[in-house]
Amino acid sequence: MTKKEVFDSYLFGFGEPHPRAEEFIGDFLAVATDDLTLENYREENPFIGVHAGIDEREVLVPFIVIEKERKL
Repeated sequence: MTKKEVFDSYLFGFGEPHPRAEEFIGDFLAVATDDLTLENYREENPFIGVHAGIDEREVLVPFIVIEKERKL
């Protein structure tokens, strides 16, 4: 994705981007679109998981709210 596509698609969320956000994204951003991953390790994979996509399973995060009684 180009830098413009990244911001136009709200890939990092809605709202006003951080003032320095454009400095931290290069000209292009590679985004996984499937459940495959590229690996280039010389030793056993030290990471438990790899997160790099916009697959629905990675984008949707459960939000749980528990209402508690207020003590006055």
